[in-house]
Amino acid sequence: MYHISMKLVIKDEKKCNLFKTLFTLLPTIADEVDIHVNNEQVFIQAMDMAHICLYELKLKREWFDSYDEIEKEEVYGIKLSLISKIMTCFKNHFEIHIYDGKTDIMCFDFVSEKMSKSFEVNLMDIQVDMLSVPVVDHDVDMEVSSSMILSLVNEMNNFGEVVNINAIEETFNLESKCNKLESTMKVKIDIDDFTSYSIVEDGVVDGDFSLSQFQKIVSFSKLTEITNIYFSNDLPVQIGFDFDENSGINFWLSPRVEDD
Repeated sequence: MYHISMKLVIKDEKKCNLFKTLFTLLPTIADEVDIHVNNEQVFIQAMDMAHICLYELKLKREWFDSYDEIEKEEVYGIKLSLISKIMTCFKNHFEIHIYDGKTDIMCFDFVSEKMSKSFEVNLMDIQVDMLSVPVVDHDVDMEVSSSMILSLVNEMNNFGEVVNINAIEETFNLESKCNKLESTMKVKIDIDDFTSYSIVEDGVVDGDFSLSQFQKIVSFSKLTEITNIYFSNDLPVQIGFDFDENSGINFWLSPRVEDD
């Protein structure tokens, strides 16, 4: 008999589909990660290979339908692309059960009244150093429709490698930039189109970012109806998606620095 030190269950269909989409998208940012599981939450912090994009995922125990008591924090090194493959086998009306028990193995079961599917994933020794993310009082705080920002950024990705983000009191502007003299795209959005929008008085906030990485992050807007964006000059743009009051995922994308 194997000793199970961690068992998590998701029964709610909406949360199951959110979990599926989440772990389908996460490998596009970073594949090999440490998953930290303690008595309070599931936590992942990871950075992309270029070291310009960092994210933190928090799923509090209350987010799950069942979350067994955990005696001590467990750390599971894993390739997220393997979990993504498993999630392609998930269908509606299944529950998701996640547990350990065998040495160096994480197990996923999809369970319904008429069928069950079981998967085992080999764990890895990754040992990623944790970074401390400072709390910043940003110059621009905004909430935008996820479907709108996703559509716009997907369009812009056809017109350049860099996106310029410019915010003033009346408008929020996006502009693609190309290394070659090719076509570009500009978007001007009246702040009335946002769920909420605040900027420091007389503020002008501007920065250039990798458009491909920005698109990868915005793809997570499929998870929520609202996308939160926090923005200041010369600092990483923060983009967040709240699953509930305490659970969600936040990204930090560093600005591009022009060579002298």
